[in-house]
Amino acid sequence: KGLNFPVGEGYNYSNTGYWMAGRIVEKVTGKSLGEAMKAMIFQPLKMDSTQLRDDVTRIIRGRAESYAEGPTGWIRHDESDMTDGDGALLTTVRDMAKWEANLNRNRLGKGRARLLDALAVPTRLKSGTEIPYGIGLMPGTLDGVKQVEHGGNWLGFNAMFSRFPDQGIAVAAFGNDGTLLSTTIAEDVARIALGLPKTPVKADGAPKEQDWREADRAGLEGAWVIKVPGGVSLPVKFDRKDRGMTMSPQGQPTLDLYSAGEGEAFLKVVEARLKATKKDASGRWQEADFEQKVGGTWLKMTMVRAEPYAPTSEELEAIVGRWNAPELGVELIFTREGETLKARLSNSPSEETAAGAFQSRDELTFSGLKLRIERAEDGSIRQMRMDAGRANGMILLKL
Repeated sequence: KGLNFPVGEGYNYSNTGYWMAGRIVEKVTGKSLGEAMKAMIFQPLKMDSTQLRDDVTRIIRGRAESYAEGPTGWIRHDESDMTDGDGALLTTVRDMAKWEANLNRNRLGKGRARLLDALAVPTRLKSGTEIPYGIGLMPGTLDGVKQVEHGGNWLGFNAMFSRFPDQGIAVAAFGNDGTLLSTTIAEDVARIALGLPKTPVKADGAPKEQDWREADRAGLEGAWVIKVPGGVSLPVKFDRKDRGMTMSPQGQPTLDLYSAGEGEAFLKVVEARLKATKKDASGRWQEADFEQKVGGTWLKMTMVRAEPYAPTSEELEAIVGRWNAPELGVELIFTREGETLKARLSNSPSEETAAGAFQSRDELTFSGLKLRIERAEDGSIRQMRMDAGRANGMILLKL
């Protein structure tokens, strides 16, 4: 219920903000979000193929399904978890062209261009750090050309909408195959429309998938922390998968990671790459550069290894028991088998092993969650704080 950090001192993308914006619209208009958007946006702009899917049981003619490639073939996603505000908008590229025309002429805003301009201004923290994210838009450049865009993916669907306001050009690309190829397609089309050269080859060569070297798999495996601009640290875990590797950022889906050669790797679902910059005598990676393309700009970050901590028997025993999470309405239950902690949520029948979960004397992780131990004056542990990636500082009280 508290803030992740004081206002203006950090940045953390969260879908909850969009969900809350939807609730504000409903409060102000007295209508459901879908009804308000229809009356205020879709009908005036004649976006006849656009609607908010706020009822997952409603049959919609011509609606695309979403898919993903599973271990034995293609599977169809369960879309029942789609929510409004931060998702569930059904539209077409033709209707997005109508939306783009409105952004150029601002018909709905009655000529108030300053509002549209303000949406694309990068955020600046109190420290002076600039974040390449405005108000629901990501400002940047493409080979020096001013660009404003936003993309995303959810339950197999993916989309990218990229505008070049000075040239009056925009590109919309949608997909339903569980990848983010729409981002690549949108950029390729934009380069053609703008007369820009094809995606330039970096000096070190474009990423090309290679077989994983065992030394790199062994060197990368384990727990890491990505230092994100704005003072946020994102825990991430790298694991082996068959002959490959996976990357699991805290509170986010697990992603397949591909080798780009000795000491280098990249992601396909999002445009991101990493390169080892420091290894120990055994060849184990200790530090790496991590870059992700955000708003047409490569955001450079540092990744450092988070060494596991070997807790004492007393420290393990202090965690065992039932912990109440009043903000979530569930309990977190820890049990112990020898030197191994096991953890599960009270509303889940599965019991997930959290072996080697301690990252330090006062921090442990499991299933993408980070738990920060808070000690009383006498050293006893009665309270912890839980971070889940986009929602942090949730209270856990020992029962």
